[in-house]
Amino acid sequence: MQATPQAKVRFYLDLFRCRLDTYAVRWENHRDGRSGWVSAIRGQWHKGMSATDASYLPLTDEVIDRHLRGGHHIGLYPSPGAGGNVRGITEPNSSA
Repeated sequence: MQATPQAKVRFYLDLFRCRLDTYAVRWENHRDGRSGWVSAIRGQWHKGMSATDASYLPLTDEVIDRHLRGGHHIGLYPSPGAGGNVRGITEPNSSA
């Protein structure tokens, strides 16, 4: 029996303790060969743009599903701790 796409997303989220309010996307400059990671935002980053001016995109089930299907590469930011917005994960020392 194959897992549903929703079950695969849940499994992925259960494996990684990550922030849900933002995620990273990979960029490549084909002209000079550079590449790296940057926070996903509405629109695009541009030279001189302040991080406080950006509208960060949240990590959603749809984003993870696209990543798992090979549609695009995402990076996850670690959760700042138990008080963070973490889905499906409890602290190792918690009684939950």
